[in-house]
Amino acid sequence: MGSKATLLIDDGKIVNRKIKGLTLVEMMVASALSIILFTVVAGFLFTTRKLHHYALIMSDFSQRGQLLTQLLYQDLVSANPSSIIFDENNIRMKLHKKYHGKQQIVIESLYVARGALFEKVNNDRSEALISGIDSLSAYYDAGTNNKGVMIKFRIFSKYSQKSRPWFVYFALGE
Repeated sequence: MGSKATLLIDDGKIVNRKIKGLTLVEMMVASALSIILFTVVAGFLFTTRKLHHYALIMSDFSQRGQLLTQLLYQDLVSANPSSIIFDENNIRMKLHKKYHGKQQIVIESLYVARGALFEKVNNDRSEALISGIDSLSAYYDAGTNNKGVMIKFRIFSKYSQKSRPWFVYFALGE
């Protein structure tokens, strides 16, 4: 840092002095190093932000899928397999449920409308169970004589504004 310089003063004396400060080359090297360091830090922050956003999308998708699986499992396992009817965006089944302290046979319908999975019981009431569901379709497993069903949902993520498929297979026993 700094360099020696020879200075000529007015009265004819030659003076060697050390000049304080940075040379142009030293300034350019320092600038290049700081630009490289800034680029590395900015890239790291950008990558971390992108990974965090991706983790939010996958977490949201997984949580909705697990909740759907749990809701369907509770109803499909307790229903009589011969009473389950599947059609476009709708599952109807006859269940034994406890309402108002009494064991009752109810006809329950799970359907997708307005971007949510709804439950309708005995035409009395309908309530949203989970939002972010675009579609529902179900297929009996042909090799098991209607004792297995594959249910496919399209789950919408509010973080990515896209929907992804979610598949659930249930073995229905009598």
